Amino acid sequence: MDRVTDLTMLTRKTPCPGCGERRLEFLLRCDLEYGACLYTAHCRGCNVSLELVAGGDAAPAREQLQDAVEPCPTCGGTQRTSALHCELTTHACVYTLACTTCAAG
Repeated sequence: MDRVTDLTMLTRKTPCPGCGERRLEFLLRCDLEYGACLYTAHCRGCNVSLELVAGGDAAPAREQLQDAVEPCPTCGGTQRTSALHCELTTHACVYTLACTTCAAG
């Protein structure tokens, strides 16, 4: 599964940190002047917008949000689970990947 599909499904399941409802939608904005795409989540209920960033100890931010997922650097496993955790104080949703074989990030 590619990252866009994964992020689309995760945002639907993640409660909004502003209103608590599961009304987040994934938006990918690529019409920005500096060329990079901006990964965002927007709540249809309370109108809050959040930036999607990658997290985890071993993960440099943007590389995790690309379509291809590299094998786990610790054990070489290819199965990963993903999660999305949103914070209103930072206006960000942190996207994390964990290896199902060794639990490394």
